[in-house]
Amino acid sequence: MTEIFKNIIYMARRFKLATAFNLLGLIVAFAAFYLMMTQVIYQATYNHDVEDCEQLYRIDTDYRNNHGLYSDGGFYPIARVLDSMPEVESYSLMYRIYDDDPVVADYYKQSFLRKDGDTIKFTHEFYCNETAVSTLASRSQVLKGSIDWRDTIHNPYPKRRGIIIPASIAMDYFGSIDVVGDSMMVISQDQTIPWTIRGVYQNFPENSELKNCVYRMITDADKEAFKYDLTPSFRCIIKFKQAPHDVEAMNNSLKLSLLDLIDKEGWDNYAEASGISVQSLKQFINDMHISLTPLKESFFVTKTLSSGEHGIKPMFDILELACLLLIIFAAIHFLNFALVESPMRIRGINTRLVLGASRHSLQRGIILECAITSVIACVIALIICGALSSWSSVDQLIDGTLELHRHGMLVLGTIAVAGAVGVVAGMYPASFATSFTPAMALKGIFGLTPQGHRLRKVILGFQLFVSFLMAIYMATLIHEWLYILNSNYGYNKSNVHISSLPLTTSDIKKQEIFKELASLPGVKGVSFSDGTLGLSDSHGGEPLELHGHSLNLDYSLVDCHYMIDMGIDIIEGRHFIPEDTAAIIFNKAAHEQLDWITLGMKIPPIMGEDSLTIVGFCDNIRYNTTRFNNNQPFAFIVEAGSEWYLSTLNVNIDSNTESKTLDKANAILQKHLGKEAKPLMSFDSKLQETYETEFRYFKWIFIISLACTLITLIGVFCLTMFETEYRRKEIGIRKVAGAKSGEIILMLCRQYIPSILISFAVAAPIAYICGEQTLAYFAEHTPIHWWIYPLALLIVGGIVMSTILLQSWRAAHENPVNSIKTE
Repeated sequence: MTEIFKNIIYMARRFKLATAFNLLGLIVAFAAFYLMMTQVIYQATYNHDVEDCEQLYRIDTDYRNNHGLYSDGGFYPIARVLDSMPEVESYSLMYRIYDDDPVVADYYKQSFLRKDGDTIKFTHEFYCNETAVSTLASRSQVLKGSIDWRDTIHNPYPKRRGIIIPASIAMDYFGSIDVVGDSMMVISQDQTIPWTIRGVYQNFPENSELKNCVYRMITDADKEAFKYDLTPSFRCIIKFKQAPHDVEAMNNSLKLSLLDLIDKEGWDNYAEASGISVQSLKQFINDMHISLTPLKESFFVTKTLSSGEHGIKPMFDILELACLLLIIFAAIHFLNFALVESPMRIRGINTRLVLGASRHSLQRGIILECAITSVIACVIALIICGALSSWSSVDQLIDGTLELHRHGMLVLGTIAVAGAVGVVAGMYPASFATSFTPAMALKGIFGLTPQGHRLRKVILGFQLFVSFLMAIYMATLIHEWLYILNSNYGYNKSNVHISSLPLTTSDIKKQEIFKELASLPGVKGVSFSDGTLGLSDSHGGEPLELHGHSLNLDYSLVDCHYMIDMGIDIIEGRHFIPEDTAAIIFNKAAHEQLDWITLGMKIPPIMGEDSLTIVGFCDNIRYNTTRFNNNQPFAFIVEAGSEWYLSTLNVNIDSNTESKTLDKANAILQKHLGKEAKPLMSFDSKLQETYETEFRYFKWIFIISLACTLITLIGVFCLTMFETEYRRKEIGIRKVAGAKSGEIILMLCRQYIPSILISFAVAAPIAYICGEQTLAYFAEHTPIHWWIYPLALLIVGGIVMSTILLQSWRAAHENPVNSIKTE
């Protein structure tokens, strides 16, 4: 082993630059591999660490039959159906909090007062049924007390039922988990109310959609209120005794059981209060689709708007493939280096053969040297990744963490893969370097055999192929990125700044904020809405029966200033005016697809009591994200009684005074809202947050493409270094015979052009297919333009040829006397 390390050190000293480049290429490959594999593992195992996850299924519904779009929302009456199903062990019903709506999500956060006077704001509180927590947490996760309320169903004192909290909150608030019977003081409307702790559970895994928060049992009054309510206000997760063999049959069974429930129980009063008949309720359920989604597979279910994280399966598959390519790339890169090095080692190796060393022992030694070198590079790469884990900017790039101790198996696996890369890369060079007879080998320096030359061309071709593939694919994604950020949304977004107001903000305070902001120099408009266009996957919706037509209407509640301030064009009719109290404006798609809708028509109210009057039609806009088709009927509504929902503040600021005006506007919000004030953010900043998952994936592909290109350049450098070293005498003789430097450079460079063109020709169609599959995730996306391909050829091919030219130039300008004299 000592001899092997001596050989490694000797070769590193003899070929300093080549060894440094080899290590750099391996470090880049292994660091990128570890980084990407943490993401692959995070996504592939999402929800998998939840105990009994094989038995857990989430109910998803297309409540409004909205073009195949589901939500993870169920309804409380389904509890009575589940109670009667023998296949169900238990179920979890939790009041659904819309995490994608910052106003609503923040509303359900609670602040607690500790004995030391500190105020702590924890995550959400969830209202849930008796078995909500125990369904999701097994007995082994019960740390203290009880994690369900089944023994308190008939308890007449709701306060004694207590709350259930995770260990993290118990430790943060009390410094201990032994806190059953103690109270947490919740701050509610300037009062402190004690919440008695019933149980403490072990935190749910970070890599799951289950929330580590405070759980409270739903009150009897709320149960009665939701008894007949078919609004999808609850998230429902069912724990089956055994995973269903036929999920589709179970979906149909749930629907039929709901229909039977309506027949058996008195829904007349609810139907009458809702203004619809029992028959219409039954038709509504019959038209609705119910989907049981396995919790293990929910991460990649893109048809459902869920409160958990989500992934993109085509992108995940390509990320997995990229990780495999990185390892293959590392092996080829090392093989390339070892091939370059082999002819220069033949004399030394065969000297040892003459001195009595066996051929097999020398081959094992070379292979072991390669394996050790590869492992050393891998360890350095892992240390770099571990150091990056404390860098705050990395959090924007990855899910989970890069910390080495959190990925013990991955660290060991990466080191093992590195060792295998070294072994594979060392096998052919070891065989080649020991294939000559000692007498022949001691005469001079040898080049590769014809097989070796073919292998070298294959290596170069594969490296160029992967580099072109990743470059074209990356260019496609960058173009989609720019399309999302800069394409026409149908309204002015460049100067709009947004803030979310607390739901408790009174109408009087909103008017005060409006007046002060509108009076600021540089503010071109102030308005309120119930959300932000283009930043969510869905808006408020309502199924309507109108003039004999069924209409699933997406809409946004706004004030009378909103559409003018946003620059939304009216194509027929008029804008809203301050006098409007029940008015609606449809988009162009509604005008074209629902030709029975006309100006002046009355439609049923959404929030208020008066029918809505159609006052205009606006141009089509992007009201949802590009993940969904925006060429559907959409409406803006001004309605008395909806002011409580208008919790999004939109401020149109002149770009020339943006910085100063923003500071003044934020100061106004701070004055009126205090600690609850949220600073105004530009629309583009919010857009970056909305597409965080997609843009993060784009950044991963950029890193992989950069790594592949860098390793390819290193490989090309090593190959041209070998080529010029092997042909030094030929070059020297040509120079003495009168050949010009340009002719020698052309001679050395032209042999690489076919490899570049062939690799590009193979990579281009594969990159196109990968790009098409990825872009298909977006309902609205940019086309793959033809100019991406010559641009990729120009950039990657140009960088590669520049490296070859540089090395060839050095060889062509070397003094020919030196090369001839040494031969």
